[in-house]
Amino acid sequence: MRAALSLLLLLAASVPAAASARGWDRTRVPPWAARRARMRGGTLKNVLCLVTDCDKSNPLPERRPGGPYAHFGPFETELVEVEASRTIMYGFSGALVACPVARGTKAMPLPGDPAAYKTLNHGEGATVPGLSWSYGGEGDCAGVEGIASAVDGFGPEWYGELPDYGYWLPELLEHFASWGMVTACPFLRGVPDGAAGAIATVNAARMLADLQPCGDGVIVDAGKLGVAGYSLGAGRAVRGAARMPDAVAAVVALHTWELAQNNYDASVRAPLMLLSGTDDTNAPFANTLRTYRAARGPKIVGALRGGNHYTSPRFWAGPTTAFLLTHLAGDARAERYAWGDEGLGFGSDIITWQRRDCDWWRSKEDDACESSLPN
Repeated sequence: MRAALSLLLLLAASVPAAASARGWDRTRVPPWAARRARMRGGTLKNVLCLVTDCDKSNPLPERRPGGPYAHFGPFETELVEVEASRTIMYGFSGALVACPVARGTKAMPLPGDPAAYKTLNHGEGATVPGLSWSYGGEGDCAGVEGIASAVDGFGPEWYGELPDYGYWLPELLEHFASWGMVTACPFLRGVPDGAAGAIATVNAARMLADLQPCGDGVIVDAGKLGVAGYSLGAGRAVRGAARMPDAVAAVVALHTWELAQNNYDASVRAPLMLLSGTDDTNAPFANTLRTYRAARGPKIVGALRGGNHYTSPRFWAGPTTAFLLTHLAGDARAERYAWGDEGLGFGSDIITWQRRDCDWWRSKEDDACESSLPN
């Protein structure tokens, strides 16, 4: 009881600055703040790379894995900020939530399906998946505060007309939301990076089903919850799923980094996707393989050959989105972009990968996992 009270007091003291104090809220970050954060993040990334040699990596491929799921989905989105007073009971001080609000014009049609995503609609009685994304380091959901505010995922990518020095976290949240998944990023400042951070990451997904922050017509199903994250956030997602297996239906972890070596052996039973880079010196791929071996359910692991710790999560957006839709929304068309050659196997010359699908999808006999798992 005393420990729980201490955590609540710590969280209360760590509540981010109110919108009135900043002059803007996290759902509408002004361009100048975004530019400043990107510059600060890029500078920090370069400093870190002097220590880790992370710049010694191959350029990213021109084509990203995951087919249509690498692009923005069929729904328009909006960002909602959930105040700390509503989330303290879940172990964190507020959250930024990306909501799918209506069918939009940005859809990338799936093969043979001009409507792009007919299995999900926001009609009466429909429910949608909920996802919790945990950022790396001392970050910030809006990408503008904290030591790792804008550095998460920075790399030498070039997509579209402008250089992409990583990912802008709200855009990643909205990418998932554009495919129909309500996605929360909990504010974890002041939350210890051990069990408390792992539990808070899972609780952020549960919060979506309890509070329903997106309003009428977008109902999060408590049975369709997933967790995901990058770097230290990936470690939180993996440990949280291992500690609270009944609450999580899918897990995605990118460039998993842990404070304690034995945490890499956390045993996840939910379907698990692990992604990394073969030249990641911050979170070595060998540690990711430890987590893969410890997992007890369907699992898939991949690494970009020559990729470092700052390979953008946007590069992996396609297979991660397909994986989450497969296991949270039951989207059968997403399976081959998550588990098949159109996913991590689209280019074996640039990605090393393996899977063990437990008789779940196109399994080989030696891919079957244990028929019954211990409680």
